[in-house]
Amino acid sequence: MGAEPVCLKCGHPLGGKLTCANCGAVAGGDPGVPAFKLPELKMPLPGVPTFGGGLSGRDLGTLLDVGKLELGGKLDFTAGAARSGRPYQPLFAIGQPGEGKATLRMPFGLAPLPDGGFWLIHFYDAGGRAQLLRFTAAGEPAGSAGPFETGAGDHALDAPAGVVADREGACWIVDMGASRLKRFSPDGRCLAVLGGPGTADQQLDHPQGIAIAPNGDLIVADSGNNRVLRWDPQGRCLLVLGINRPDPDLGGLQAGEEPGELDAPKGACADALGNIYVADTNNHRIQKFGHDGSVALVFGEEGADAGQLYYPRVVRVDAAGDIFVADSKHGRVQKFNADGQFVYQVVMPADAGLVEDFAVDDAGRLLVALRSANLVLKFEVR
Repeated sequence: MGAEPVCLKCGHPLGGKLTCANCGAVAGGDPGVPAFKLPELKMPLPGVPTFGGGLSGRDLGTLLDVGKLELGGKLDFTAGAARSGRPYQPLFAIGQPGEGKATLRMPFGLAPLPDGGFWLIHFYDAGGRAQLLRFTAAGEPAGSAGPFETGAGDHALDAPAGVVADREGACWIVDMGASRLKRFSPDGRCLAVLGGPGTADQQLDHPQGIAIAPNGDLIVADSGNNRVLRWDPQGRCLLVLGINRPDPDLGGLQAGEEPGELDAPKGACADALGNIYVADTNNHRIQKFGHDGSVALVFGEEGADAGQLYYPRVVRVDAAGDIFVADSKHGRVQKFNADGQFVYQVVMPADAGLVEDFAVDDAGRLLVALRSANLVLKFEVR
């Protein structure tokens, strides 16, 4: 047995209910005041390896039935909120050890590697310098690159966003502030710079997401230009998704809401066949495109309920063709089948904030970056 939620009014164990059997208190009955709490947790979690000396119960919030996590993902124990979701078992946690000194500072990007390890990008210091950290498949530290100075120079990062690792082991980082893509070696040397501000097919406007196609092409969510670009590694444009025409009223390139049109897409990815999936953020939907740019699938509607989307920011596809999506507001990852039908959602710890980035492996395990909580979690969905 792990930590069990108790009623804040009388302290009686709730047994997974939303109404206290002892005093009748109801979750969210007093707006703005939590109805339930979990007992203080002892860290580190039994059987769950941590990096940086363990995590506090406050940091993980209501994630936890200690070691088993049967409650995490089922209920968000905050006032007026009870979102159904799948339970999950934590495999490891990387994050702050307490004592006022965080191991991670606002992690915002994950780049999986073929061996199961991954690169993680976070802010090294309060000055905004970014750093790459490498971890093994078990979450153990395995190297670092940077910190990188701030600015628009080739070896600097002005406002970094997404990151992805290519087949040679180098990392492509989206420099949103400079409207460029920068390729860095594992030891932090700048190998290539692509793009630059503008609306031409080889230019970018505050891009936010990046992915690698099976053949090594770059898939870029060019958010400010309301489009997604497919470039080869030398920056030659192979495909443009979106309207890609000047907006006579607002300037820049047009946004749209018809199938095939995009409005400020923040994320994109490619499946094993090279199809492209786009988080069409301001349209609250996901679109799938074929090799020629034809629309193959559109799904999603605005909302907070399971199966709905609210400004989706990250989209991923697993080996089976299932589609995973993270919202811009709600702390959850949702799974849809290859036809866009809702399968389940996984709810993050209370107060953990939004899912900044995530990855899914062939076994369906999720690796999640929680920026505002200074945490990266890997867990297995039950």
